[in-house]
Amino acid sequence: MQNTRLARAGAVSEDVLDFVSEIVADPPINGDMRVALDLLCYAGTLAENMGAERVAPEHIRRVYGETHPATTTQDIIELDMREKLALYALLRLLEGRASLTQPSLRSGMNTSSSAMRVVSHPRSYLFGLSLTV
Repeated sequence: MQNTRLARAGAVSEDVLDFVSEIVADPPINGDMRVALDLLCYAGTLAENMGAERVAPEHIRRVYGETHPATTTQDIIELDMREKLALYALLRLLEGRASLTQPSLRSGMNTSSSAMRVVSHPRSYLFGLSLTV
């Protein structure tokens, strides 16, 4: 690993380490620690290049998304307006966090709906969404 400014104690929080462990525990990675170490290494480099003091969940997501793409641009284009709104709210709410609760997603959707001048959707709609992070 390179000698970087972020290669110090405290540069990676427990939340980020938990997030990485959740990612690598599931298929297709199945607990491969080499993948976890690579994610941390590349996310640290990305964070440093972006001028960050600490590795954040966004850095992990970006590296993982680039190295293990699961969603294509076409998948996003084909989403209906409600799904795009939910995705937008999810992205805004996840900024700086490794996870969130369904009530906070619901609140974010209401805020996003208002900001985008879209009619708010019933609570039951969220239960029909299949969102994985």
